[in-house]
Amino acid sequence: MEPDKTQLPGYRMLTTVFLCLLSLIAQSLYSLLVPFFATEVIKKGLSLNEIGFVYAVYPLAMFISSPIFGLMVPSIGSRYMIWAGLTIEGGCSILFGFLNWISDKKIFLILAIILRFVQGLGAACYITAAYSIVASLFRQSIATTMGVIETFSSLGYAIGPPIGGVLFTVGGFILPFTIVGSFMVGMAPIVAYFIPVSKDESVSTTKIMKKFCKIPYVYLICIAVCLGIMTLTFLEINYSIHIKKLNLTYLQIGMVFLIPAGTYALIAIMTGMAADRYGYRQFVVAGLIIMAISLQLLAPAPYWKIPLNMRLVVIGLIIYAIGTNFLFMPSFAELLSVAANKNIGDNLATYSVGSGLFKAAQALGLIIGPIVGEALIAVPKLGFPWTSSLLGYILFAHRLQLFSVATFKAIKLITTECLTLSKWALVISCYLLYEKCKSKRKLQSDEIDDETRQTLLKQKITKETSGDVTYSTSDSTEYVSKATNAMEK
Repeated sequence: MEPDKTQLPGYRMLTTVFLCLLSLIAQSLYSLLVPFFATEVIKKGLSLNEIGFVYAVYPLAMFISSPIFGLMVPSIGSRYMIWAGLTIEGGCSILFGFLNWISDKKIFLILAIILRFVQGLGAACYITAAYSIVASLFRQSIATTMGVIETFSSLGYAIGPPIGGVLFTVGGFILPFTIVGSFMVGMAPIVAYFIPVSKDESVSTTKIMKKFCKIPYVYLICIAVCLGIMTLTFLEINYSIHIKKLNLTYLQIGMVFLIPAGTYALIAIMTGMAADRYGYRQFVVAGLIIMAISLQLLAPAPYWKIPLNMRLVVIGLIIYAIGTNFLFMPSFAELLSVAANKNIGDNLATYSVGSGLFKAAQALGLIIGPIVGEALIAVPKLGFPWTSSLLGYILFAHRLQLFSVATFKAIKLITTECLTLSKWALVISCYLLYEKCKSKRKLQSDEIDDETRQTLLKQKITKETSGDVTYSTSDSTEYVSKATNAMEK
């Protein structure tokens, strides 16, 4: 019988390499347009709100489609989902590069929104399938594998803007999108060839989705991921403006943002390994706490009365990167762990539905982060410092919800064990009390017998002395001996 090649270490390693490469290119394409897009489209007459909508429609498409694609993975297969997703996003990226040839503002805006939306659909398609593959091949080390992939993902996000800037300088608006998009389309069949054919049509994904939606703790995990991404996008948009008060150049600001990205990439694998070993939930809760603390440092919080300085910025960003690592690395694994504990299933259908929900939570955070952040900053008495502190308090409050669920389960288990022990302790105590009372009653009975014997002896001796009773010498000796023995007892 031919062995299953998906269980071979070499095949797993090759799959991991291609998934890492996939994440690297996907994230670089996402951040590619940051240095030049806004400047170029403003020349066409687009407002900042319209530009913001072009950016926001990408995660909106992912939020809508990720759960749907999660339902489709078992029937279509992860290989074809990845191939289709890469081809769609890469093709739309190439088309996006030609938008600069359109001079009409309205047509440019409509086509940009459509292409970015379809790009988001392609990204949701292959990322959802990729997550389900990770869960299928690396069930015992999901967080570690996610750590490896996230390292390349953060690297791609970091190198995207520099690559975009260089290609834009060399060839204008069209070159960055056509180069990276063509590379993605060309890579699609190669990656799909080495990715395992994962299909499972025997299980109803709709029923699994309904089971997921009936578990309150699933919502808590998704909300935690959403809140974490929300604070991340809030900082990406507003923190550069806030630290401009330190008179930093644009190059220095760019270097500042490399600090959390580098920290995140450096410790991602270690965090994943630790989470696989010591448990996922503890790291999720710890991540929320650490992020909440860092958000008080980054502004810093107004009630601390500490002026903004570069040392505080660096320390805050490093702590924030550690918190995001602790939160994001084990979250997907924790979601699947909950499904396994609730007997939802341990198969491809469960993994794909879970990955769809997880990706939808991330996309929702990308959508509401800028909206909530800008709305709070716009309030005159809040500004960036109070908004950052408030978001930290929200994270800490959600941490209490997660902790309360874990604590309730622990208390329930401890209470059950304590009740069992108490029952046995009560039975043993009653038995010991019974034995003690029994021995005490026997002792009292013996004491009464001794007193009676002594009384009778005294009466006999009195009668003998008075001459009322006559004993023989042998009888007297025998009686005295018995009385003496009774008194000794």
